[in-house]
Amino acid sequence: MPSGQFTVAISKAGFVGTTTLMAIANGQVTVGTAHLQEQLGRILIGVSDGSNHYLSQATATFMVGDALATATSDDYGIITFENVTAGTYSVTVSKDGYKSVTMPVAVTAGNQALASVRLLPIVLNTATITLVDSNTHNPISNATISVADNGYGKNIETDSSGQAVFTGMPDGTYTFYVTAGNYYGARPSYTITGGTSLTQTISLNPLMGSATFTVLDGADSPVDSAIVSINVNGVTKTATTSSSGIAAMSLPVGTYSYTVSKSGYISSNGNVTIRYSTNSPIEVSLIRQPVGTVSVQLVNMASMPIVGATVQISGNGITQTQVTESHGRVYFANIPYGLYTVSTLYMGFPSSASVMITNSQPYPFVGLRSSII
Repeated sequence: MPSGQFTVAISKAGFVGTTTLMAIANGQVTVGTAHLQEQLGRILIGVSDGSNHYLSQATATFMVGDALATATSDDYGIITFENVTAGTYSVTVSKDGYKSVTMPVAVTAGNQALASVRLLPIVLNTATITLVDSNTHNPISNATISVADNGYGKNIETDSSGQAVFTGMPDGTYTFYVTAGNYYGARPSYTITGGTSLTQTISLNPLMGSATFTVLDGADSPVDSAIVSINVNGVTKTATTSSSGIAAMSLPVGTYSYTVSKSGYISSNGNVTIRYSTNSPIEVSLIRQPVGTVSVQLVNMASMPIVGATVQISGNGITQTQVTESHGRVYFANIPYGLYTVSTLYMGFPSSASVMITNSQPYPFVGLRSSII
């Protein structure tokens, strides 16, 4: 090339082109220094809600290398990023009370990348959990139910109806951790979405133990066919003693009142404490109920015996009837001590009297007089 000065144009894709001077003198070439400036792009994101209304104060973020780029939407729902290096970015748009959206945005050198996004409001859910005993189906109060999922965490104690109510729960799957005294725990999981009002009943199995009752009489001999009754949370459980006087029961952990009874014996009451996976032995003495005999004579107004009349004795859960014999008499034997009513209704004429059987009067006599002549 001949000597002189020349203008050199320099360009590269993604950069702004420039020029520099090149001088040639005596065969020597002198070239100036040229700096290419990277050609940047722009991102515009339109943000609206589910009804296509502009959403201001929405935030968009994405990573540029190790740096976080962030911008906020204006009153028209527009988010602007200036001077963005060409490339594809994962942009997340979010706003309090709305579900976030993440999308790819491709930026080319010197151009404007346009994107739009609709943010849907977060609809919160409610969960009502009721705890019941698996055996009695009675509510379990003062139990604790804990949840810690989807950014939501609460511990709630069940009320007297066994309920715990969780409100303001975002969509998602939750594990409910249940702990209750004297019960095995539970941790069921439920998925709640779309403003659901979840209602669930969880049955808890009680921790179990046992009790063995040995029932003896006053002479330390076993009493068979005695009934052991225990009220377990409103449900009566019973067991009958064997020929060895033994009755065994499996019971939930706790302290209970029991009654041991048999006809002809005085019932015995007490308390038993059941411990987890442990047998509690209980020895009970039943004393034979003292009995007496009531003799009754029925006569008419002339004091003559009435034969063939029906006489009844009743009281203390006992009712017996007999028919008077030739002397107008009946005998009620083996009647436990206590207060009774003796009555008759002969040919339409009623007659009755009270009688007490006691230690001092085990064989009382009752005279009944009918109004019949």
